[in-house]
Amino acid sequence: MNKIHIPFLVTILFIFNFLGAEEFNLKINDSTSFDGEWPMIASLPFAKGELRDPSAIKIMKGSREVACQVDVATRWQDGSVRWALAGFTGNPQAEYKVEYGKGIVRKGHTNPIKISRAPDGGFSIDTGAAVYRFETDKLMPQEAWLGNGGNRIELLRNSGNGMYLVDQKGRTARVAGQSAEVENSFAKEGPGRIVLKRSGYYVTDGGEKLARAEAWFYFAAGTPSIRITHSIIFTRDTNEVWFRDYGMEFKTPEAPRDVYCALGSQDNHRVKRVETNGREVYMVQEDYPHFLERTYKATVGISDKGKDAPVENAETADDWAHGNYGNHGITIAMPWLAERFPKEISFGPQGARAVLWSGRSGKELDFRAKTVVKEYMKSWAEVILKNPSDKDLDNVKSNAQGAARTHDIWFIPQAGGYREDVVKKMAQRASNPPLILADTARLCKTEAMGFPMLQKDEKQFPEEESLLSDYWTRFLLPLRAFPMNGYMAWGCYPDRSYDSGNNKAMAIMQVISTLREYGVRREPWRLYARSGERRYYNWGHKFSRFTGDWYLVHDDAPGKARGAFISTNPASGLASKMPLFWGEKSWTYVIDAGDIGHWLLDYCLT
Repeated sequence: MNKIHIPFLVTILFIFNFLGAEEFNLKINDSTSFDGEWPMIASLPFAKGELRDPSAIKIMKGSREVACQVDVATRWQDGSVRWALAGFTGNPQAEYKVEYGKGIVRKGHTNPIKISRAPDGGFSIDTGAAVYRFETDKLMPQEAWLGNGGNRIELLRNSGNGMYLVDQKGRTARVAGQSAEVENSFAKEGPGRIVLKRSGYYVTDGGEKLARAEAWFYFAAGTPSIRITHSIIFTRDTNEVWFRDYGMEFKTPEAPRDVYCALGSQDNHRVKRVETNGREVYMVQEDYPHFLERTYKATVGISDKGKDAPVENAETADDWAHGNYGNHGITIAMPWLAERFPKEISFGPQGARAVLWSGRSGKELDFRAKTVVKEYMKSWAEVILKNPSDKDLDNVKSNAQGAARTHDIWFIPQAGGYREDVVKKMAQRASNPPLILADTARLCKTEAMGFPMLQKDEKQFPEEESLLSDYWTRFLLPLRAFPMNGYMAWGCYPDRSYDSGNNKAMAIMQVISTLREYGVRREPWRLYARSGERRYYNWGHKFSRFTGDWYLVHDDAPGKARGAFISTNPASGLASKMPLFWGEKSWTYVIDAGDIGHWLLDYCLT
């Protein structure tokens, strides 16, 4: 009798234990057809009171659990989980679902990321696929190896001082040494995902601090790649100190045999192979349509003993270049490289370089009004500003001190020789990462966005959905006619307003500016959440970066309170007609959803 009933009772208890468990599907938007593993972050919303314990969440691929790390992004007022971010390595071409609730227990990582700390404060991060070692007084990884164990391939050597900046006087400053005051903190330290923040000052050989760098390094278990989010913070008066060139060097123990540079767009794509023979091979985007300018200029060239020789010219450089070292390769990818000109990727005896302002463009990163008008605004300034004199422009206050500029850089090492199909698709995936949301109907039902809304439903509401989609398309039309590209204005909204006076050309921007202040900041995220469409994400993410860099004061500056909002338009005069985003003053303000909502939603949804 006991033998008959015990299995039955065990089954009943097992079923009861899982009666409270629920599930929902994940929706993946992947821009490539690459059938390979990639580190991904899934955005998981929950209704108020629905879930309190994040350990009761797991990711499933069919009937198999996928190792993942779950971090709580925000909670409801009652303490229950509102948004969670699940980081895991998987194939974006596959289908995944989330199981959560009563009876669900997430398994631990079988091969977690390991951190080894040295007595001097240095440390190494082992993802299982690569090892990166950091020293206390150098911002970049000092050494790196592909693989682990006895068959490791050396990737980086003496690379810790690779974060560099060159000022207008030709002085090189690096984020290295005691004077750089390098700081280190782990924003996430889990078995599947590590987010490392490092910061410090760009310091010359003479000990002078020219600017500040903040870099976030993202590591994922089982993958050798790292994503670096880098911000330069302008700590000096930019009327006194400006720059010719800055970026980061990944110093390698040897030069690559040849370099593959991607040119053109995804629709018109080609790869140029150049042998190094001990020389540096570079790919630079010098110009790209912006404001009223319509010039494209990209170049692949060779630099030998300080002399540059173009090899091929093109309209646009793509987002990546690859160095082939024989038994391994390194891909550097920079999302939206051409749009954010002047940008450069190069490989040579010194290693790989991701150049965030390329001196090869012949321009300097100079925020003075005179320089911005002549080198960036050009024909727009001739029409709108009516060719102001140098004297008039010298009287315009233009100091970007306290502002910042942020970029993403991917460092992607791979074992083996160059395979164009694999390298190309991995680089494209870095530039256009997989976007993973909960099923949009479920997302809307939870009201985790903070307000009631309905998922995109073209069957029940075809006319309404067509109206919304068409309105957004029309709203962005000014960006096609008047593209806000380049280092200065990339990510700006289409309704940027200036004091136009009698200038009819700018009147429409004046009228629409109110919309920008009272809703447009969050609207792309609502549209993205209810549809999962990438076009809303792309605009929302760019705008988050733009406002985060130019709208807040990131460092001490005369007349600007740190952390306060920047006043971008002086009250009157020539300056009020110019897009000098960094502003001269700042003011404290009540922080509400209209001001930081787009940043918070960017984080929770991506």
